[in-house]
Amino acid sequence: FGEKNWNDALDVSNNLAEGQCGLNDGSSAGAWRLPNAREALSLIDYSEPMDAIARELREMLSDRAPIGRYWTSTTVRTWEWDIFCYGCAAYRVGLFNFGLSDRFEDGQKVDSEGVWPVRGGN
Repeated sequence: FGEKNWNDALDVSNNLAEGQCGLNDGSSAGAWRLPNAREALSLIDYSEPMDAIARELREMLSDRAPIGRYWTSTTVRTWEWDIFCYGCAAYRVGLFNFGLSDRFEDGQKVDSEGVWPVRGGN
């Protein structure tokens, strides 16, 4: 998907379906979504030198795992221009050093970050 702002990341994740991005899993729009903050952190396997997301990305992208930040669906409270703003930011998880995650921070929803949809659960 490349990098998207938060609203566009939600939209492409929620509308992902079979036939897109090489999917042949029978999924329809609404089966995929952005992970919430807890789910995003649970995808990281800290017992391994490289977390689970990075291993999968490397396999899919011929050992060229993109580094950077990926959106979660979790909205956070933040300060913007010296006023309290709820809904202006969302959590994102940072994958650096080929997937070793040591960053979990909020980002302004207008920023462009990576999109990594998940399927199943809530």
